[in-house]
Amino acid sequence: REAAPASEGGDALSQFRSIGELLRCYGALDGDSADGWEATEFGALVASLSGENELWLALVLMEAAAAELEPPQLAAVLAATLDERLRPNTFVRFAPSEAVYETVDVLADRAAELQRAQMAAGLSFPVGLDAGLCGLVEAWAAGEGWESLVAGTSLDLGDLFRLLRRSLELLKTVSAVPYVSEAAKAAARAAVRACDRYPIAEDELMALPEEEPGGGEEPGEARGGA
Repeated sequence: REAAPASEGGDALSQFRSIGELLRCYGALDGDSADGWEATEFGALVASLSGENELWLALVLMEAAAAELEPPQLAAVLAATLDERLRPNTFVRFAPSEAVYETVDVLADRAAELQRAQMAAGLSFPVGLDAGLCGLVEAWAAGEGWESLVAGTSLDLGDLFRLLRRSLELLKTVSAVPYVSEAAKAAARAAVRACDRYPIAEDELMALPEEEPGGGEEPGEARGGA
C-alpha cells in the first residue's frame, strides 16, 4: 500500500488535532488528564454515537434530556437534526408542538455556537437543524395514520417515507447508547415502538390508490395542495 503524500498526512494530523481541541472545548476530553485525550462522560456519549457530527448529536440529546420531552416530541427534535429541509411551497398541515419549538429555539443557539467553534478550528462538519418537517414525525410518533399523514402534506411519498425511516433509525440509535439519561432512553424506546409500524417498519412504501385515467380520486387519496 502506497504511503499518503506528506501534505495529505499533515492535513489529516492537523484536522485530528483540531477535532481534539474542539472536543476539549466542549468538555468531551479531559484536558487535565495525563495525555489530554481521556474521554469524559460526555465524551463517552459522543463516542457512542454514529453520524455526520456526533458532537452535535450529543449536544442535542443533552438538551432534549434537560427538556424532559415526551416520546413524540423527542422524535420530532431528533428529526430536526436530519437536514431534511422543507422545500419552498411545500404544504404541511402538522405543526410541531410548543415544547418542540422551544427546544429547537434553544438548539439554534447551540448550533450557532458550534458552527463558530468549528469555523475557528478550521472544521466544517454539518450542524443540521430545521423544524420545517418535524411536525410530521411528531404526528407519526403520536399515532397518526399513514393515509392521514400523506393527506396532510404535499411532500412526495418517497420523501415522507425517507424522513420517517431516518427518524426511526436515529431513535433506535439513541435508545441503545449507554451514556444517555435513562429518561431520554425510555422516551426514545417508546418513540421507536410508536414509529416502527407499517409501512415504515416493513421498509417498503405503501402507495395510496392511483387515480384512474379520466376518473376522480379514490376515497382517502386526496392530498393537501401547496
